[in-house]
Amino acid sequence: MSNRVKHFREVYPDVASVIAQIKTNRHPISVLLDGIQDVQNIGAILRLADAARLEQVILFNHYGETPAKKLSRVSRSTDQYVNFHTLSSWDALLALKETHTLVALEITTNSVPYFDWQPQFPLLLMAGGEQQGISESVLALADQVVHLPMYGVNLSMNVAMASSIVVYHWLQYVALHE
Repeated sequence: MSNRVKHFREVYPDVASVIAQIKTNRHPISVLLDGIQDVQNIGAILRLADAARLEQVILFNHYGETPAKKLSRVSRSTDQYVNFHTLSSWDALLALKETHTLVALEITTNSVPYFDWQPQFPLLLMAGGEQQGISESVLALADQVVHLPMYGVNLSMNVAMASSIVVYHWLQYVALHE
């Protein structure tokens, strides 16, 4: 006999009101994907944003079309429930700096381990593309640069996995301040 919950509707019979409440009650963390092109990574970040109830997911320096049907499939349809959009101008990013603490997730000579930095909300976690990481211009905007310590041979981790680790760590600070 399993105690596993199998579906959202089993937990919340009034789906519409729960979804409305979720859409308006978000944690003060957003994610900016700088130069990320892989639909699998975008979909995984959307799943993170839904699971952690993040404020928004923003694509920046994104080129080409993201196939909507494939994105919906790999995100398990969370693209319908997450505030997800493309930022098309540098000025729009600068406006976010006025309202959010900008935190880059990147290993640099000045970065600190993510668990040694206490987040200041609302914040925008900026994660970089699969090959190049965060662009230099976006990195220069960061109020703080954090990294995941790497103990193996590889010096990087999948962007969705790394973002998930950091976001869930920071959520404990949100809970403490609510």
